[in-house]
Amino acid sequence: MPIVLSWLLAVLALVQPTQPPPNAGTGAPAGIVGLWRNGQGSARFNADGTGMVDGGAGRYEIAGSRLTLVGPQGSLTLQFELRGDTLTLIGPGGATVLTRVREETGPGRVRTELVGKWCWMSVTNAQQGARASDQCFTLDANGAYQYVGLVDSYNPNGGATSQSADSGTWTATDTTLTAHSRTRGTVVHTLDKRNHPKTGDPMLVVDGQPFVTYYKHAPW
Repeated sequence: MPIVLSWLLAVLALVQPTQPPPNAGTGAPAGIVGLWRNGQGSARFNADGTGMVDGGAGRYEIAGSRLTLVGPQGSLTLQFELRGDTLTLIGPGGATVLTRVREETGPGRVRTELVGKWCWMSVTNAQQGARASDQCFTLDANGAYQYVGLVDSYNPNGGATSQSADSGTWTATDTTLTAHSRTRGTVVHTLDKRNHPKTGDPMLVVDGQPFVTYYKHAPW
């Protein structure tokens, strides 16, 4: 069974350790420094020993072929293998393979793999009412985008509906999505590509919020 990065984050909750990991070296080999990703999550290793797993920041240590991560519940040491742009992490639950992300600078370009409609839906029920949110954006191959958001709220005194919309042009790198909005100007969002943990459907995680493909789309 492969190691899922979100599981690693839950176990380790990567934070600044209060004491050094046992038997850990200092620094990191240059080859591991950078951003790595697979369909379940991403990990970043910085040259100064800081790191990030699925948005959780903290520290790591390298000793030979061992990668030690430390969190409030203790430390976890994984074996790792680095071959070119492939990083394999091996632990008690098995192995997971990450691929290096070649980070671009600037606004990027229209990336055809991102073209499509992507949606986020949420329904909250309470004793005195309910709230449903629906947000979708469409990235077109010609570089245009459209966004529509809808919120419905209901309680014993009645209901209300609010809607928002936006449009403009877009470009992307492997880690950012840049929107040139007609109303808000240029806005740069963080971007990650993952697969839904239950259905396997591909998602775009924009500023930490997952949007699942609306149409049939091959997993990342």
